[in-house]
Amino acid sequence: MREPATGGKPLVLYDGYCAFCNGWVNFILRHERAAVYHFMPLQSTQAATLLQPFERDPTELTSVYVLEDGQLLERSDAALQVARRLRWPWRSLTILRWIPRTLRNAVYDLVGRWRYRLFGRSDYCAALTPAQRHRFLHASPPETDNR
Repeated sequence: MREPATGGKPLVLYDGYCAFCNGWVNFILRHERAAVYHFMPLQSTQAATLLQPFERDPTELTSVYVLEDGQLLERSDAALQVARRLRWPWRSLTILRWIPRTLRNAVYDLVGRWRYRLFGRSDYCAALTPAQRHRFLHASPPETDNR
């Protein structure tokens, strides 16, 4: 199954109001080996449509998701999937797959609970270059703020 509107490229769905999440997206843009990812904030109207078949609610904002090859990865699995496509040394983080998922996700959830307090909120992603702009689908969240 090809991912909608991305030409079959993987899609990262993230909390568009989270400064940490926006920083993570910018990190991916700087360190990926090839420009493969597209990005969409969970607050976009299309995110709900994409997550519906997987019975995920985008308003919960508890996970980053990677939609790839018709499969939805979340939490630490999504982050490690992204690491596979990063340049060295960041790609080496995939070794964390050897840690049991329950432990990885517990750490992921801990960071998730503290991310707003530690990193704050943001109403925008950092300035994008023209070459990056097309990779952001619905980059402007709707006027309704799900915070």
